[in-house]
Amino acid sequence: MNLREVSERIKAEASLSCRLLRYLKSPAFPLVTEVHSIPHALSLLGERGVRKWVSLVAVACMGDEKPAELVALPLIRARFSELLSPHADLKDPSNDLFLLGLLSAMEAILDMRMEQILK
Repeated sequence: MNLREVSERIKAEASLSCRLLRYLKSPAFPLVTEVHSIPHALSLLGERGVRKWVSLVAVACMGDEKPAELVALPLIRARFSELLSPHADLKDPSNDLFLLGLLSAMEAILDMRMEQILK
């Protein structure tokens, strides 16, 4: 992943910058340092964290016209699945199970069949 390119794209969209900063200020990240810039924020998250955050933002954006509960459902399932990952007998299960949780409600959010979504 090219963090510089990702940073430039986030900086170009003010709403993404705000979402990233809000995400880092959430209770999930007890940061002991201040975030000074978008590149700094991305480096604090690391590549895996950036990928997860992008997935969360994508789901939230896809569900803008949907009830908040419907958008929250795959996010909760993704986190739950991720927390179950140490108990799964997979090579590197956390990202796979996180994605599985995100996809769990995509049919309802996108009003499409899963076959179309997966294509």
